[in-house]
Amino acid sequence: MGMRSWINMIEENAIVVDSSGRILQVNKRWEIFCREHKIDPDLYVVGGNFFNQFRDRGRIREMETIRQVALRQMHEYSQVYPFTLPDGDVQWFSAKVKSLELDGGEGAVALVYLHAVTLDTVEQSTAESVLETMGDGFYQLDSQLRFVYMNLNGEKILEIKRRDVIGRKVTNAFPGFEESRFFAEYKIALTSKEECFFEEYYEPLGRWFHVSVYPITEGGLAVYFRDITASIENEKKLKELAYYDSLTGLPNRQKMLEVCQELIAKEKKFTVYFLNLDNMKTINSIYHYKIGDEVLKNISGQLRLLEGDKIQVGRLVGDEFLIVLQPAPSDKLHLFAEKLEKIFEEQVWINDFQSVHITASVGISCFPYDTTSLDNLLSFAENAMTEAKKLPGFSYAFFRPQMRVSQNRHSIIESGLRDLSEDSGIHYHLQPQIDGATNEVKGVEMLARWNHPEIGFISPEEFIAISERSGTIAPLTLHLLDRLFTQISEWRRRYAWDFTVAINISPALLESPVFFRNFFDLIDLHQIPTKLLEVEVTEQVELAYSEHVLENLQACQSKGICVAIDDFGTGFSMLSYLTSFPIDKIKIDKFFLRQIGEDKKAEALLISIINLAKSIECDVLAEGVERQVEVDFLLKHQCSLFQGYFYDKPMLPNLFEEKYLEAPKSRMLNS
Repeated sequence: MGMRSWINMIEENAIVVDSSGRILQVNKRWEIFCREHKIDPDLYVVGGNFFNQFRDRGRIREMETIRQVALRQMHEYSQVYPFTLPDGDVQWFSAKVKSLELDGGEGAVALVYLHAVTLDTVEQSTAESVLETMGDGFYQLDSQLRFVYMNLNGEKILEIKRRDVIGRKVTNAFPGFEESRFFAEYKIALTSKEECFFEEYYEPLGRWFHVSVYPITEGGLAVYFRDITASIENEKKLKELAYYDSLTGLPNRQKMLEVCQELIAKEKKFTVYFLNLDNMKTINSIYHYKIGDEVLKNISGQLRLLEGDKIQVGRLVGDEFLIVLQPAPSDKLHLFAEKLEKIFEEQVWINDFQSVHITASVGISCFPYDTTSLDNLLSFAENAMTEAKKLPGFSYAFFRPQMRVSQNRHSIIESGLRDLSEDSGIHYHLQPQIDGATNEVKGVEMLARWNHPEIGFISPEEFIAISERSGTIAPLTLHLLDRLFTQISEWRRRYAWDFTVAINISPALLESPVFFRNFFDLIDLHQIPTKLLEVEVTEQVELAYSEHVLENLQACQSKGICVAIDDFGTGFSMLSYLTSFPIDKIKIDKFFLRQIGEDKKAEALLISIINLAKSIECDVLAEGVERQVEVDFLLKHQCSLFQGYFYDKPMLPNLFEEKYLEAPKSRMLNS
């Protein structure tokens, strides 16, 4: 006998579900009930999800119990529970759930019986038996809000004996109840005849409760409740973690912004000191990031000593800190900057034998003297910090109106980075990479360019730095890659393109698994062979070792994408890069090429780099090649892959196509 046949023989409403809530079968009686009351088909159509009714109403306990029965972790379960109909009425069901073993590979499932009842008509002993075994607290109130019934868990949670409250009004049983939200919600539910759900704190018990209130047709309320104090306290702890920096324990950016916003709302005058550590990138590169972290904690501890009622210190991000000062009328703002300077007069010890000297640059702006906008206040302080960085050693600068020219340009650029339309002026160039031995084109590098419609050409160094700080670097990079891959796909069809394409990946993205997932999705979307792709990691900026960076670069390698170090030899960590990360290619910085024929020591170092790369089986490319003497020297020492103006400059894709793809000898450098 099939499942449909035997389930229709059951006289009660019956539903068979698996452990995920998926409906495997229902009987005719349940289907008719649902259709008559215009219930969502998801609750009676095979393939729908029976758990939705519990999930939508926050009744996770009931859902989990049915799941346990389906998994045979419980044999049987019974409960009386309310079911809200689409017209707003509440139908009570006496529910019984049993585990069931089916043939045909379905495995263990649950058979749910639903018998329509009212709380007044259900057999008292049955109702009490079900309600007493509930995990939630439960009580029933009459139309005058007098206690009719309370289950055992209700007694435990509310720390009260039910015999002491039955027949009494809820307002008399609990102190302060009449002024509480509980009482207000109960009155609304009584008059509106609509169920309600809320969370509220009850001070006399010192606990938080999740409460579900269901009006009873004949009058009164059925109230389910559970103690959620532990979860609320955990949420508070998580919120505290969200406001404090995990490394230093200082308030983080979000907290410091709220501090400033509160002062603005109270119309308090205050000054912000935007402090940036000058040489943390060097320390991280030379000594590794763990030492860098210890230095940050040391500096943070000294800054914390300045805190008081009118001074708050926070860490914004990385090596940036913010100090908020509420000065007295007689205070001289430069004197506080000099206090900051004293912190950096002493060496910071990184172990028993080594110390490092840290300097900082500080930008200062004042509310409301400089601006009444918090965003501008922080931007002005950052601008002033940038000006201070132009001076050697510890330095500070107050914001001045003439700095707004720089700020306005910064704002225009930042705003433009959020507009990636065809009219934005953001595009890319391609620069060929040449085999110097054969003059054959081997690959190209994609280089971002921006001809802004309002302010004209913007250097990549400027707009990429702003993009990294403003959080737009990921969409910008993916936008350019999408356009590049679209073009490469077309060239593959028309010209059988098989050149390598080198792509610069910002250090800000190297730790992002989300960016790399999107990157790989684009590759799949455009069907670009991964053997044609190369990701370049620049060596002129800090790239501290981390598991995420390693995983992302290893993911590239595993897919057949080449990993290269750009500007190799000019940073502080070239050897640590080779040992910490999976590297396939080294791009020698043009600094060394300029020394050819000029400096024998530099030439010797260049030869060493080439030999080192060869010994660890890395390919070598020389970038910035501009002279014949450089070509001759490099070829002599077995470096034959070149990129630079000696061969060709970066160009628009259509010009590259005309010069290198349409020409009869497209793969050979045009003479």
